[in-house]
Amino acid sequence: MTIMKNSKLIFGLIVIVICLTIIGCSSRKIIYIDDHPTRPMTNIETIKTTIYPLIFIPLAITWEHEFWKCEDRENALICEKVCDKGGDLICPTKWWIIR
Repeated sequence: MTIMKNSKLIFGLIVIVICLTIIGCSSRKIIYIDDHPTRPMTNIETIKTTIYPLIFIPLAITWEHEFWKCEDRENALICEKVCDKGGDLICPTKWWIIR
């Protein structure tokens, strides 16, 4: 009975460690905003930073330069990511792996 409990505990800990390794925390910072002079459109550039941790120790960090095209509506800004949509425009990404 105790072997069964220990194996469940070990399996649970392995699952938690895998989940904490795969799941990353992301944040975005706007670096440039450009309003279109004649149409209700706005172009936005952001840097997305994602940290992939192992428990509380960061293992890898990515920085992605994203481009957004936004449409100005009455009281909302509806944005769509322009790069990484299966076309020719790819969002530049940089990896840094901590050793």
